[in-house]
Amino acid sequence: MDDADRAQAHNEQLEAAALSNIAARGNTTANSLSECIECGGEIPLARQIAVQGVTHCIECAQFFEMQNRGRR
Repeated sequence: MDDADRAQAHNEQLEAAALSNIAARGNTTANSLSECIECGGEIPLARQIAVQGVTHCIECAQFFEMQNRGRR
């Protein structure tokens, strides 16, 4: 498993936990976008709900996360 696979698995775990918490509270997609501001790709509804205010698709978010890790 490489870094991208680990990042994706971690992201999926965080999304699942956030979805459970949000569902329990009855929240919606508060200020989330349905289209990525970087690539224009679709942001899945589950991500919109899990990450309120999300502006990037999973792929772009992972790309930026990997770039930021290299700068530390």
